[in-house]
Amino acid sequence: MPARSAISLDDLPASISAKFDEAQSSVANHRKNCVALHKLHLQASKIKGSGSGRNEEIFKGELAFGDVFVDMVNRALAVKKGAFADRIVRFVGSYVKMMNDKTQEGEEEEETFASRFVTRLLEWLFQGFKAKSKVVRQRSIELVTEMMANIGEIDESTYNQLRDNLIDRLCDKEPLIRAHAAIALSKLVGTENPDELTRGEKTCLDLLLECVRYDTAAWYAGAALINLPVTPETLPVIITRTRDTDTLTRKLAYSAVLEPKLAQREEITKAGLGDREAVVRVASAKMIMKWLDIAMSEEPDPSSAPQSWEGDDGGVMKGFINFLAFFDVVGPGEVVAVDAVLSVFTTKHALLDAFVFGDDFWEELTPESAVLARVFVDQCLESKGENRLEAASIPVITAFAFHIQQVYNALLSLMQEMDFLNAGEPDDEESEAREEELAKKELILGELLRIAVKLDYMDEIGRRKVFSVVKDILAHPHLPPGLIERCLDVLCKILPSERELIRIVVEIIIELRDDDAEQAIEDDSNMRLILTDMRCLVLCIGMLERVNGTFEDNSTLEGVLTDLIVPAVKRKELALREKGLVALGLCCLIARNMATNSFQLFLNQELKLKVLQIVFDMLVMYDREFLGRSEEVSQQIINFILQTLESEESDIQSVVCIGICKLLLSGQVTDSKVLLSLVLTYISPSTMDNAELKQCLSYFFPVYCYSSRENQSRMQSIFISAFDLAVRLHEELEDEQKEDPRLVSLHQFGLLMIDWLDMTKLVERV
Repeated sequence: MPARSAISLDDLPASISAKFDEAQSSVANHRKNCVALHKLHLQASKIKGSGSGRNEEIFKGELAFGDVFVDMVNRALAVKKGAFADRIVRFVGSYVKMMNDKTQEGEEEEETFASRFVTRLLEWLFQGFKAKSKVVRQRSIELVTEMMANIGEIDESTYNQLRDNLIDRLCDKEPLIRAHAAIALSKLVGTENPDELTRGEKTCLDLLLECVRYDTAAWYAGAALINLPVTPETLPVIITRTRDTDTLTRKLAYSAVLEPKLAQREEITKAGLGDREAVVRVASAKMIMKWLDIAMSEEPDPSSAPQSWEGDDGGVMKGFINFLAFFDVVGPGEVVAVDAVLSVFTTKHALLDAFVFGDDFWEELTPESAVLARVFVDQCLESKGENRLEAASIPVITAFAFHIQQVYNALLSLMQEMDFLNAGEPDDEESEAREEELAKKELILGELLRIAVKLDYMDEIGRRKVFSVVKDILAHPHLPPGLIERCLDVLCKILPSERELIRIVVEIIIELRDDDAEQAIEDDSNMRLILTDMRCLVLCIGMLERVNGTFEDNSTLEGVLTDLIVPAVKRKELALREKGLVALGLCCLIARNMATNSFQLFLNQELKLKVLQIVFDMLVMYDREFLGRSEEVSQQIINFILQTLESEESDIQSVVCIGICKLLLSGQVTDSKVLLSLVLTYISPSTMDNAELKQCLSYFFPVYCYSSRENQSRMQSIFISAFDLAVRLHEELEDEQKEDPRLVSLHQFGLLMIDWLDMTKLVERV
């Protein structure tokens, strides 16, 4: 005799349809209708009946409930758009979740009415996966995706069907369906047994990684990206999407809390903060803020950070130092680390108020804390926050000079220890540790000198103290080259004129050469003189880069030119001759007559890269003396430039290309032959791998053509010749070269020309 129930199976269609009708009208009543529907389901599951089949005999009520439920869901599958069908999808997901939650609380059987219901619903939806109608396929996959988070326990057969059907939908022609399949499949990551997979069969994780790597649909790749678990295996793939062409994909790549390795962190920070789209930069800034939160939650290393600072009760400065430790501030990662800190200051400007630099901070400087202090000072001055500098207890200039002296003394002591160790039998590990420590000290001193440039020098006593310390630093014969420019910047700040700067540097050069000349005579060592001349030339170059006056106004330079620069240009040592040529070129930029007399000398040199940079600087500086002198001289210079452009060395090509672009944009060169050579260089297969040249010309041509009507007319005049030569060039290529995506095809070249010659894009329309 069948068990008694509070409902009749004949009443189920009306009762269930009423719940679905209410659910499609509003999301607010979903929970109430889920409870009512579960009550009906529970009552129906108690109805047993006799029949020909075993399941039909035992679960007659469940089958009846499932029939009606499936019929209700089936009505939503064909609805293309609209909130009603979307609410039904959410309602089904909510009901499956609540049913499984209640079943877990009350039953301990392996198979429950909930698992049987889910299995039946899934098997029915799998049929919709293969429907011809994309609407049915989409609604079916949406329902499965909604159920995946709370699907409960299913048998192995159903699991295999679910996995196989989702993998099939990854290849659906509709991007939205592929996206939902990727979301659903991500829930199965880690549930597979690798031993049960056939040889060559890919795991769910492998398939999702392929989605992220290769699918061109932004929705699909983005869905797979945000549902991809962040692990050491998947992180490199996620990082590649930070350079995706789609803005949304790049933004999603920064949405997760990434914990990459040091090199990866620097790469994604540089790419994110430098992105051309504001939404991506914002997403990158949020990711960096999460890193800062992680850093602030970590305990600082006592060996690398001061123990406490006055006024920093919240541990903000310690958190920033831990944050900077995420980057290689001693190496090339310093620029990226500074950008990351500036991003934090921009996002949370109030954090600047927490900074207080007590005396103990300056006594225990580390590379991270030195960089932090410098960035703080720069940010305050840039945002007109001089009051913050006073509140943060930045030392007065006299006290700061003593801090510079203290770090410099530590650097000298370390250099002396290294010289002593190298004199004996050096230990490789100890030498490496010493060199690393030397690099840290050099960075700390460099950061202090950069701070010193920004300080106020109204105090004459403090100014003299800083001058004395910096001059002593600059005069040291073995000062690391990276600190020379820092010292020169400080001297430019505190000295009253350029003439005084030149006098001080020349005195240092004379003193260095005289001391080493005497020592070289005693030791009979020519190498010592060469090294001294190299250091003096570096000093001289740094000084000349900061001189804006003419050569004639600074007679002190005559002695340096005669005794140091000209002999260096005539030396056989390439490194010494290169520095001499750079110094001579800088002298020419402030001496017109010297430039005209030395121009031919530069053209005959073997060091093409440095020489070309000097030559183009002189051509830009002295237009009338060279390109504007006569037609014959101008043509000779242009022929030399075009001949050099044909060089096979990529770095020389890039320098020549940049120089020609400057001359064309400034109007100093108007020869159409030069413009034609640049166009052919841009589309040539030989320059496909030269990224610097490609980037330069990609920016130059639009700017050149849109800047004036004359430039656009000049480009128009060479179009036929350029296209004809491009056709001949492509005819000579092999089939493999023509298929290279990096090559500019004839179709692309034509489209580029049409765009460049568009008169509506002129800055000043005629």
